[in-house]
Amino acid sequence: MFANEVNSNQETISRWEKGIVIPSLQKQQQIEHLAETENISSFGGFKSIVRFSPYQMLLCDGNDHVIAASG
Repeated sequence: MFANEVNSNQETISRWEKGIVIPSLQKQQQIEHLAETENISSFGGFKSIVRFSPYQMLLCDGNDHVIAASG
């Protein structure tokens, strides 16, 4: 489960997905590392867009797993 992979819980993940809170920088780095280790390379360019966006953003895959989140 994604929440376990980033040392979090489903409630927190749901709050990220809904935009109620954003993951800490440490969690964002864990998410990015997980994406890289799972060979989700097609999202590589999006990570920069999300990270440097002036708006809060959350990038999720088709299963609603968080790929990247802005701070």
